[in-house]
Amino acid sequence: MLYSLQIQHLNTKKQHVMKILKWILIVIVTIVAIFLIYSSMQPNVARVSESIEIEKPAQVIYDDLIQFPNWENWSVWDQMDPNMVNEYSETMGEIGSYNSWVSEDPMVGVGRQELVELREGEYLKLKMDFETWPGTKYAAFTLDENNGITTVTWTYEGSKTPFFLNFMNSSIETMLSKNYKDGLSNMKAYMEAMETSVPNPYNLVITEVKPRNIISIKDSCSPAEVSSKLGELYGELSVFMAMNEELSDAGMPIALYHFYSEEKVVLEAALPVNGTVKPEGRINMTATPSGKVLKGIHLGSYESSESMHMGIEEYMKASNLDYAGPCWEVYANDPTTVEESEIETHIFYPIK
Repeated sequence: MLYSLQIQHLNTKKQHVMKILKWILIVIVTIVAIFLIYSSMQPNVARVSESIEIEKPAQVIYDDLIQFPNWENWSVWDQMDPNMVNEYSETMGEIGSYNSWVSEDPMVGVGRQELVELREGEYLKLKMDFETWPGTKYAAFTLDENNGITTVTWTYEGSKTPFFLNFMNSSIETMLSKNYKDGLSNMKAYMEAMETSVPNPYNLVITEVKPRNIISIKDSCSPAEVSSKLGELYGELSVFMAMNEELSDAGMPIALYHFYSEEKVVLEAALPVNGTVKPEGRINMTATPSGKVLKGIHLGSYESSESMHMGIEEYMKASNLDYAGPCWEVYANDPTTVEESEIETHIFYPIK
């Protein structure tokens, strides 16, 4: 009888333990289920976007960003591990240029980034791979300049995660968002302290000019007809000057360019004069623009002066100078009395 009671007690105790284990299992399964449901409802890709304004032209920032070695000046990951070993491709600033790194710091690790897309002066995209973090990630910089101040937007897009790991993306976004903000803050300090040196192979100068009285005729033609059209207009202006005793020659011929395309040029042939007369027909009595200009001097044939115009436009863009048009040329000497290499053209671009 005693033995039977003991068996019965043990069975009761066993049933009690089984009930406890059953409820523990139910709780665990419920927690796991809730966790999986929660995780599945989270974004399956981590995304970050942070911006900052930097008082530098977009082109200057772009030119520095495509040089990966320069990142050591502002990268938070370089600051985390000053002993990190970097390796760079032989060429920088083109599709396929890369930077790989090795660090014993787990927050930096081992990885590689490669340029996969570029838009000159405004955008670069990077493909990133990490040794202990599977999947390909992408980062990008977008540069939007306004009046010499550039908004730099740094974005990140991670690789897709399995639904049960989606919960990690929120933590990744929080961590990266802080690093991106700190990195952009470092970049701003570095960029704004950096001296901007704009190449000036044409020895351009910024100067002030005063207005000059001119008689002029405005007309249009194709680019191929510019020389002949100017010759025609200068002839008409010379006749007008000879017929008006109130006028006298005050300098070399001028050509103002109001519009230029591959199909059409709107130009204004002008002669500097002393004295004034009433306009007659299509001949105007006016003055050249005045104020601040970017000036270059071209030596050589008139046809070859296009390189100077292109150089001036590139310099203005790099220096963040605003064009106030129209530009003009002064033909400083007589091309029939000098060698072609000595023909001198002074080119003026009004700037704000």
